[in-house]
Amino acid sequence: MKKKILFAGEQYSYPEKLQEKLLAVGCEISATFSGFGELRGKIEEYKPDILLLDFEMFETPDELNLLHLKYNIPIILLLPHIISDDKYLKKMIYVSDFLEKPIRAGLLIFSIQNIMHKLKLEETCEQNRITVSAMIDNNPHAGLIIDISGKIEYANNNFCKMINLPKYKLINRMCHEILDEIYLKNSKKIIQKILTQSIELNFVEMINGKAYDYKIIPIKKRSGEIFNIAIYIRDITKDLESENRILQLSKAMETMQLGVLVLDLDKKIRYSNMAAAKMHGYTLDEMIGKSAYDLLFGLDRRIDIEEIDLIYRRIPIETNNRRKNGEIFPAKIISDIFSNDKGEPIAIVVSCEDISYQKKIEEQLIRNERLAGISSLASGIAHEIRNPLGNISSATQFCLASLDQDSNLSVFLDIIQRNTERANKIIKELVEFATPWEIIKIPNSINKLVVNATNQLIPKFKNVQIILDLEDNLPLMYLDENWITKVFYNLIKNGCESMPDGGELRLSTYLKDDKICFTCEDNGVGIKSNIQKKIFDPFYTTKDTGVGLGLSVAQTILSKHMATLHFTSELGKGSAFEIVFSNYSQIR
Repeated sequence: MKKKILFAGEQYSYPEKLQEKLLAVGCEISATFSGFGELRGKIEEYKPDILLLDFEMFETPDELNLLHLKYNIPIILLLPHIISDDKYLKKMIYVSDFLEKPIRAGLLIFSIQNIMHKLKLEETCEQNRITVSAMIDNNPHAGLIIDISGKIEYANNNFCKMINLPKYKLINRMCHEILDEIYLKNSKKIIQKILTQSIELNFVEMINGKAYDYKIIPIKKRSGEIFNIAIYIRDITKDLESENRILQLSKAMETMQLGVLVLDLDKKIRYSNMAAAKMHGYTLDEMIGKSAYDLLFGLDRRIDIEEIDLIYRRIPIETNNRRKNGEIFPAKIISDIFSNDKGEPIAIVVSCEDISYQKKIEEQLIRNERLAGISSLASGIAHEIRNPLGNISSATQFCLASLDQDSNLSVFLDIIQRNTERANKIIKELVEFATPWEIIKIPNSINKLVVNATNQLIPKFKNVQIILDLEDNLPLMYLDENWITKVFYNLIKNGCESMPDGGELRLSTYLKDDKICFTCEDNGVGIKSNIQKKIFDPFYTTKDTGVGLGLSVAQTILSKHMATLHFTSELGKGSAFEIVFSNYSQIR
């Protein structure tokens, strides 16, 4: 649906082709008029998304401010070239943007897009707030949301039931007034710790003979700034008093995916469950007696018991753990200290989780967000540049046709023409990149698509020997034929181009762990280690003629097919790119 703009001002401020340009970006001017007296009636009639108003229509800033307060519609104010009273403009606190007359289409479109983006962000924030409240309501444990000062903003029914107070008696009260005596000691200090260290806390406390399990989570904006804190409280007294429950937890510890270690005060491992041993590549017998520093707390630091107690106790931290084979992997660990009846520490309990997969997902999400932003930008740039390029190309062709072939000018005109065609090709790729992708999955043979892509490239790279090692009778998968062929085409093309003097390119398909895989392996120049992390970034390229979209587009296409793309490379020896499709029986 097009965004409606209500224009109020003198006709001279209105460019003739403005409507046409606005339509191209999803907007339209619904009505125009010049009198202030018509304004309110027009707003009621057309219900616009944005008001484009002439500064000279208003006698005081209050008229504008009242207009926004009544209708809550973003206002773009058109100004004459010179406004001497800057303080006057600052009083117009509800104006979204200022533009000089006469209107320039590009600046107006830019301003409208900024306003719509801001409105979308505000809508997202409101949706997030609703989501957080729903999350608290749906949690089976007592929960509440507080602001950064400790004031209660929301409490679920379980929390109200636990403290025997209705919601209206909780909202806007300070949480320490409710929690400190019975449910959470030193809540002020705990909240301050979360705000200063930006951390999540998980711990168990004994209060008045009862055991409570606490989970306190900072809620952050996209910028990382904390704006709320969620507190969950669960009474686990009966669980701890139940011998049967304790036995169940002991058995669960042996089968759970989360690794659990018990260390003595010298940081030697005295107990390990199977998950922790498997995570680090050892047997259970090999784990016992091993130094925790071989696995945890980073790779080269020594942390004493006091530091664990003061800084790391019950706080999830991310570190780099080391497997038996030397491989480094990201992990999240939580440490706690067991004490005897005298309060003396006797052991350290560490839970650890391999978060390699989560890290990959985070990187993919960041990359997808970047692609979405670049796609929007690319669409606007391509639209603005394509027409001038067409004019340059037409003018160049006309001049070439009018000149003798021997003219010196024709040489330079040929250069202009070639570069114009190259720029137009880049713009074409930008438009394709910015256009929403339609994925149509039908049963397809991966081998057929590999062969199709290969046949397109064999004539272009006659000095490269392409070897097909395709496993027979692979199951069909639900794939978009055009897009997956494009992925294979880009990978094969990149492999061939990495061998300018010729070489061997091996293309393989196979089953691995019930997943269908494709590998493109060359013996070309390889990729420098310092740029390997950049090759999936949009518009990053080391080629003279490349745009830098091939791999980023390929990765996005594969994510829509539940597939992943990985690579290894060694400078001077070549590169290998592997696509792993999810279990083919689940691809729909």
